[in-house]
Amino acid sequence: MKLVVVADDLSGAAECAAAIALRTTRNILSLGRPPSGALDHLAAPVYDALTIDSGARSLSADDTRAVLSSLGSNPVVRDASVVAVKVDSLLRGRIGVSVAALAAATGRTPVVATALPVLGRHVRGGVVHVDDLPLHATTLWEMESVAVPGSVAEALAPLPCCSLAPTGRETPAMASAIAESVRAGLVPVFDGGTDEDLDAVVAAGLAASARPLFVGSAALVGAVSRALFADGPSPGRAEGALAASARRDGLLIAVGSRASQVAEQVRRVSRLADTTTLLDPRDLLDPPVDICSPDPGPDVGSGLHVVAIDPAAEAAPHLAASVGAGFADVVADLARRAPAVLLSGGETARAVLDRLGVRVLTPVGQTTPGTVLCLAEDGRLIITRPGSFGAPDDLVLTAQAVVSTLQHTTEPQEDS
Repeated sequence: MKLVVVADDLSGAAECAAAIALRTTRNILSLGRPPSGALDHLAAPVYDALTIDSGARSLSADDTRAVLSSLGSNPVVRDASVVAVKVDSLLRGRIGVSVAALAAATGRTPVVATALPVLGRHVRGGVVHVDDLPLHATTLWEMESVAVPGSVAEALAPLPCCSLAPTGRETPAMASAIAESVRAGLVPVFDGGTDEDLDAVVAAGLAASARPLFVGSAALVGAVSRALFADGPSPGRAEGALAASARRDGLLIAVGSRASQVAEQVRRVSRLADTTTLLDPRDLLDPPVDICSPDPGPDVGSGLHVVAIDPAAEAAPHLAASVGAGFADVVADLARRAPAVLLSGGETARAVLDRLGVRVLTPVGQTTPGTVLCLAEDGRLIITRPGSFGAPDDLVLTAQAVVSTLQHTTEPQEDS
């Protein structure tokens, strides 16, 4: 295995797998947490790259440490040529615990660069900036129950860090800076805001260590895949895979995120939808049997259908896990009847796919940055996207692209 990527939520894992799919078709996305044997069915020689959703974003520190340690000790991960940890570009999740556990289990040296250029997220002086505004000065952590970290180093605690800049993007100088940091017992954290900066970090990391552990956003994983895989997949692969998956023209959009920009996205896509169901979070705190049963809900086998947590409802971060579980129950019930499902929010996506019994996805492309199209083992089209970003028309554009593809690739069925 040339590359193994470990992500802490499903939408992030899908972003990474899609970036790798631009370079190699021998690429797969695995769901499941150890020690359940989620990797046992994967024959490493079959693949160039494996992306794993560890599902650790919402876990406790102890559980995160246990999951990442178990993954790191698995031969599929431990013996890979290169290992990368995909972390949230907004520094959410238990990043320090995850990186420390995986580094210890694999015996690898972390090299960190968290910039996500396509969304204007860069690092300056060790601090994440979003469109030139420091992360702690934005509202992007408004739904989190803990304080926003003031720097990448703070998010990596208890690992000791030092801030570096990809000055000149010269591999020997940057590799030397990495080596000096490691000798001093420090984790190198690189500033940067362009894909060229990330390419330079990867080149230096590969030069500085035979067993690097790259830590960053999906953009850094993209840089790693550019360094490792020279040839891209054959043209038309995504279109062919989507055509093979098309059975009917039904698309279910499920939006579990409560991020501030989601309300307008839901409002706009609802204008196109055949049905829109907005759920009050209070109705999701108990088993929501009265929402989908005995009424089976809309016919999601055709047309466009939206189900979302009502953006106008009062938010209660301390109840987020319970609300999310109830929402996943509702969505999974509908998704069993839909040929294509768009899941917004990594935790929502993972919870729904767990309920559907999906364990492996094959990435086939992206529509917009972060919106990834995958095929499940049963041929169902699964689209994932983070809940934390997207322009107001992002859901509209994605829905139009997917519905158009399904309509044009579905052949009429003859009467028997």
